[in-house]
Amino acid sequence: MSDCLSPKTEKVLKRRGKSLATFRACALVVRDQIASIRQLLKAIQSKGYDDATHVHELRVACRRAQSLVLFFEAAAPVSLLDPISKRLRKIRRATNEVRELDVLIENIRDWRVVPNRERLLRILRKQREDAAKRMYDALKPDFHSKTLRKLSKQLSLYLRTNSTSTDEPSPLLETPFRDFAISSLRCQLEDYVSRRPSAWNDLDAIHRFRIQGKHARYNLELVSVVIPKKTAIKALKAFVEIQTELGDLHDLAQGVSMVQVQLESAGSLTLAAAWQTIFDRERRKLSRMQKQLPNQLSNARFQSLHRHLKKFLASD
Repeated sequence: MSDCLSPKTEKVLKRRGKSLATFRACALVVRDQIASIRQLLKAIQSKGYDDATHVHELRVACRRAQSLVLFFEAAAPVSLLDPISKRLRKIRRATNEVRELDVLIENIRDWRVVPNRERLLRILRKQREDAAKRMYDALKPDFHSKTLRKLSKQLSLYLRTNSTSTDEPSPLLETPFRDFAISSLRCQLEDYVSRRPSAWNDLDAIHRFRIQGKHARYNLELVSVVIPKKTAIKALKAFVEIQTELGDLHDLAQGVSMVQVQLESAGSLTLAAAWQTIFDRERRKLSRMQKQLPNQLSNARFQSLHRHLKKFLASD
């Protein structure tokens, strides 16, 4: 089963993907994303903000939903999808600070040698507690959940009537979902492969490339529902392997940045010395990883990915 779809929606797309109008697929898929995010907001609200797992799951769900909203934007009215996209960005941005601290706390716990570990953890947990309060104020689960429910109702209405009050109908609305999905994904994947960074020491370019890959992978998972699964396995595996390498580099770079923030705000010489030791060590690890990346992500790896993707999209 696809992680982004309810069993009911997946069943509809499998059975009727060749004939189902794209606007109907869009409404079903995006409505599923909203339902998933509403459940996570309720879980966080009921269990509190101490659970790092729920915060991370909410961020992943928002990222996946944004990917799918972007995927359908050519085939659905702006007035329908744009408010959803804006709401998703607000929710995800509200979690940024807490997520960064969760990652740093986990690293401090897991690293083998950390000077003054327990003292650093106490400081970070207090920072995380304060950040969680700010996240709560920004997130306002009740408000966002009610807003998302309203947007979901608009999708249901659109599903029944295929109309909105402000937009001209898109010529792609009635295109069969399978045809639209394969054509759109082919363009997206070709663009992704062509945008491989020319310099692996440019962390910002690598990050943008990684995010583009996330969007493409989520959409690949969606399209695999209407194309035989066996042809998708190798393509997804090759995709995940590359994304994992990029993700490890990004996590390490983020870790270095977060440690630097702590170093610059350390309240004593003892704390500053501890953070400096960690910062120097992690920066050396980042430098080594950047040097290894061109070999790990060779031309052959991307050629293999491209080959699997072409085979996947040709499997009609």
